[in-house]
Order: sequence, then C-alpha cells, then structure tokens
Amino acid sequence: MAQGIILGGSSALDYWRAASGAAQIGPGHLARARLRPPRARDATYARLCELAADLQIPVPLRLVSPTASGRRNSRLASCFVWADDGIQDDVEWVCPNFGVCRVPLALAQVAATDSPVAALLAVLEFCGTYLMAPATDAGFINARQSKASASGLAAWLEARSPELPAAAGRMKEVLRFAQDGSNSPAESKVYSFMTLDRSRGGLGIRGLELNRTLELGSVARGILGYERMRPDFYLPAAGVAGEYKSRRFHPEDTWTNDDRRMDALAAEGLTTFSLNNERTRSLKELSAVGLMVARRLNLRRHAPTPEQLKARRALHTMLFSTREFDGDEPPEEAYVEAIAAA
Repeated sequence: MAQGIILGGSSALDYWRAASGAAQIGPGHLARARLRPPRARDATYARLCELAADLQIPVPLRLVSPTASGRRNSRLASCFVWADDGIQDDVEWVCPNFGVCRVPLALAQVAATDSPVAALLAVLEFCGTYLMAPATDAGFINARQSKASASGLAAWLEARSPELPAAAGRMKEVLRFAQDGSNSPAESKVYSFMTLDRSRGGLGIRGLELNRTLELGSVARGILGYERMRPDFYLPAAGVAGEYKSRRFHPEDTWTNDDRRMDALAAEGLTTFSLNNERTRSLKELSAVGLMVARRLNLRRHAPTPEQLKARRALHTMLFSTREFDGDEPPEEAYVEAIAAA
C-alpha cells in the first residue's frame, strides 16, 4: 500500500460516525478480536494495530486498494479493489500515510460492495439527523445537522462518474430513493419498505417525504398551540401523514401531545396512520398500512409475483428482524395482493 492506508466503505462511514460522537465499539472490543502480534517486517499489520486501537471502530477494517495485488488482508483488514483516478480528491488524510474516504465516496463504495438496501439505509442516515451508534443503549444518536444531502450526493456522483469504477454505478440506483430528513433508523426502515421497488421487496409507493414542515391552519393551530409541525411521514399526493411512536421519543407522559398531533393532522384534512416497534415487526400490519396508502393514491398494479412476495418477506425480515408467521396470523399474500388491486 505504497499510497498509504485508506479507510473506505463501511469502515469510513464508521469513522465519520465515531468522529461525531457516535460510539461504534464497547470496551474490550479489540481484546476479543484475538489479534496476533505483528510479525517481523510486517509494517502494514503493525500500523493497523496502532490504528485499530485509536480509531475505536469495528475490525476488520475495510481498506481501499487500487489493485488486486496490493491487497493486504488479515484479521485487522479486509481490502477491496477500487481503481479510481480521482480518489485523492475524496480522501481526508487524518495523519501521515492514513486517509479516510469522505462520506460521498464511502457511500458509493458501500453501494458497490454491499446490498442496495444497506446502501440506501446508509444514505438515509447520512442525509438525515441521526448517526448509528451500536455501542449505545439506543443504538443511535441524534445529529445536529446532516452530513450529506440527496441533491449533493447526486451532484457529486454526476461530477465523479467518469473516474469511478463501473460498480459505483449502483449508487445511481440507490439515489433514486434518496431522501433528506430522516430522524431515526426506524423512520429510514419504514421509508425503505414503503418506497423500494417491488422487485426488491418494497411496496413501490413513491413520493413519501420524511419530516417535512407543514404550515397549519387555524383549527390545527388551536389544537397544538403552534403554527407548524413536521410529521414523520407525509405523502402529499395521497393526503396522508403518519407518525412513528418509539418509546425513546414518545414516553407515556407525552401521549396526550401525540394525540393532539394526530388530531391536528386530521384537522388539515389528512388521512393519518401511526406505527410503533410492535406494528412494524408484523408484516401483516405494515402491509395493511401500505394498503391504505395505496388506496388513497388510487394505485393499481398487477398482482405481485411469487418472487416479489418472497423478496418482500426477506426485506421485511432484514429491516425489522421478524419471525415467520404462525398459524394464528393470516397469510401475508392476502394483504399484498390487496395492495396490488387497491
């Protein structure tokens, strides 16, 4: 790695999270990794040992290599080839011979090397107002401002596309669904499930906006006591708004205000829905919300294929860690077929 060690992909994103105070690993993480002592003349491994202790992000570190012959994999490092003539403009050198890919490039690398869903969740996170923090009780922290924007990422990709590896073209597909404003992982997951194409397991409902500010009319202002609000989900074309009630942001003593928010949205003439952790873990219930939204949109499509239904179950499981339905729950197919024919 004559050009120096460059942290990329998911590890670069972990670095930027940790640099903003989002704890990535807990005490003793490196001790549990069972790392071997550096061998004589193994300067790369010795340097990685130093870096791993300082970075406080999970190992193995994802490193960028310009060629296949330049890869140096170990328990501390997992290299991927990234032949990019313009990479130097998108790397921040934080100390001698050690650089970190900036957020746009790291997201493009995740889109090229990981699943499209993982890439979309990362894009929603860095375009939103939270950062994943696995070592904290909540699993994420709130950020003062976004580290990227959907429009900014699109402009960056257009400017850099001629120099990027062909696999980075997958970023363009991910950015079709990019959205600013997500305030939590739960909002990003619901948005992904609702928005992604049916071929990827989503409901294919486009136009959903996250935390858009709405100016309230006199009746809604009278209910809430203020002039504007930001529903978690808003679909202007359908006249639908929704809220996600997590225990962290909606403890029991805030329920009265939550009810007022829903009443204010209704006073604006909007059809409303409310989700929580329990409801999203049920494919049946989340599909039923999708059915309601699809009806409001007058969305008419062909019935989903068996492959699409299989993809939907897989996506739901990936996003919400669900179990398989037991005999007491109606089959999910009835709900997604209803969506198709709404």
